[in-house]
Amino acid sequence: ESCGRPVPEHVNPTDYFLDIVTPGLRLDASDHFSAMFKQHLEPQILRQVERGMELKGLRVEDLLLSKPGTRLGHYAVPFHMQFKQLLRRKVAITLRNPLALFGIGVMLPVVFGTFVGAMFTGFGHQALLQQVGFVFILITVLGLGGKQLMPILIEERRFLKHETSEALYAEGASVLASFCVDVPLASMGAALEILIMFCFAGFDWEHLGCVFFWCMLVFFVYDSLFGFVAAVAADGQQAQALATPV
Repeated sequence: ESCGRPVPEHVNPTDYFLDIVTPGLRLDASDHFSAMFKQHLEPQILRQVERGMELKGLRVEDLLLSKPGTRLGHYAVPFHMQFKQLLRRKVAITLRNPLALFGIGVMLPVVFGTFVGAMFTGFGHQALLQQVGFVFILITVLGLGGKQLMPILIEERRFLKHETSEALYAEGASVLASFCVDVPLASMGAALEILIMFCFAGFDWEHLGCVFFWCMLVFFVYDSLFGFVAAVAADGQQAQALATPV
């Protein structure tokens, strides 16, 4: 109304506003509003801009540092906070989908150990040649168990690549968080598999320490090797192809 264009009665205000500021329409008043703007509002805006340019405000760094706990650097939070959050997420994901890691890392070795151990029941009391065959099968089953986790490692690496490219956290924090969850579960599965097969075979308990030590050592070697293959392979198929000769 102050610009001389009041809204008529029984007219939608929104439609009327669009009609009077749209060039080419019958009610076009865009030139009139442009002139009114330059006459009344533009001088006020320019004065505000000049006053704002004379005032020196805080820099971006000063604004960030004004908040307690803020640090300048490549990452917004220190390494220990990155590790804490990633570990919480890793545990939550594992508990939410236990079959993805807990089932493959723990339950599957228990099932393998039960079935394979049942086939070698009593071999601890047989001749040395049969006992060597049992130990060979035990080590083979332990070594090949690490291949089951390669697809999961590759899937996690895909998320790692995108998140680290945005500088959300350091690669070392993610690796350490995964290590704290994956390795204990995998070690638990391997230890249970060794104990189950050892019990089925019927060896004397005085040999348990020696057998357990060397079998776990072989497991960690092969698990590390398959983890390396998963790290260098482009996808799951290439990882399986690279791990086949192993």
